[in-house]
Amino acid sequence: MQDFREALFDCDLADLGYEWNWYTWERGRIPATNIRERLDRGVSNPAWRALFPQFSVQHLTHTISDHCLVLVNTTPSQGDAQIRRSFSRKLKKLAGRIKLWSHDLKSSKTAKKASLNVKLAKLSLQDPDDESLAQLLDVKIALNMEADKDEIF
Repeated sequence: MQDFREALFDCDLADLGYEWNWYTWERGRIPATNIRERLDRGVSNPAWRALFPQFSVQHLTHTISDHCLVLVNTTPSQGDAQIRRSFSRKLKKLAGRIKLWSHDLKSSKTAKKASLNVKLAKLSLQDPDDESLAQLLDVKIALNMEADKDEIF
């Protein structure tokens, strides 16, 4: 196996990977004697991968032979393109909703800070007593917490 890996390296070839079954060869009909191996594989050089960037390799199920068919598809199926378009649309929709959520959150935080600043100004104008000083301290703490949230966010 090491010689095979070295030959691939020397020829600048890379394994193309696979989809579906991990094995390409199977022997034995009962679990006690069943052996599965990945004997067959697709390999390519960088030029081939540049020509076919969206390739896929599938190990198809077999019926008669003990080897699976290895299908190398160089173009994505229409379904794959539709899935990508659908995903892209969903991603754009999500981005729009996140942007709206972020705007709403920022507006809410701005309104809360403005409200706390108004309370702080009113409490600062009052004659100090135990209750107004406690409220003043609460408002200052709340403003500091909002500032901390801004730094974290």
